[in-house]
Amino acid sequence: MMHLIAAYQIAKAYSIDRKTEMLAGALAPDAVSSKDTTHYYIGNHEDYSRTMDLQRFVTDHKEELSSPFWLGYYSHLIADQIWLQGFYFAWLRNRMKNDPQFYTVYHEDFRLLNGKLLKHFGLKEELEASLKAFCSFPEISEMNKADFSSFLDSALEDLHYSQEDLNAPLQVFTMPQIIGYICTSVDKSLVLMNRLSGLEGGRL
Repeated sequence: MMHLIAAYQIAKAYSIDRKTEMLAGALAPDAVSSKDTTHYYIGNHEDYSRTMDLQRFVTDHKEELSSPFWLGYYSHLIADQIWLQGFYFAWLRNRMKNDPQFYTVYHEDFRLLNGKLLKHFGLKEELEASLKAFCSFPEISEMNKADFSSFLDSALEDLHYSQEDLNAPLQVFTMPQIIGYICTSVDKSLVLMNRLSGLEGGRL
């Protein structure tokens, strides 16, 4: 949900009409079981050098980066790079290794955050309408259309939440922390995308 919210805001900043494609691209890197290739990982966990090779992504897709789909994909990699350094290596990895219960509450927080973030940003209807309008998927060697279709269905399910979910407290994260993360992801994406030819002030 964080990736979808960030991608929607980026699309709005660039007056991108084809928001459905942007959102699909923002989901795509996670639509496979093994994410090493789709996330352009380089470096190692052991020495804290793990990150995304954003420049290689830009080089690989330089002819396609005017496409909302690939801009959404790019925004996903940028957000995950921020997460790796600011959350995972900074403290999450340590807790996952040393607290057997942590992984469970970590994922429960992610489930609860779906509804809390949708309500905070007021984007439930817009995201649902955009995702339901999805009809085409570019050829990507690392994944197939069936995997993406299944992942898209899961994303649509995540748009539904209860009042109980909204009232339940988070145990690992805080709302200001995650809201700040999303806004930083949007800001950094806009900075990096503005360096790409033909984007600033354009309409796609």
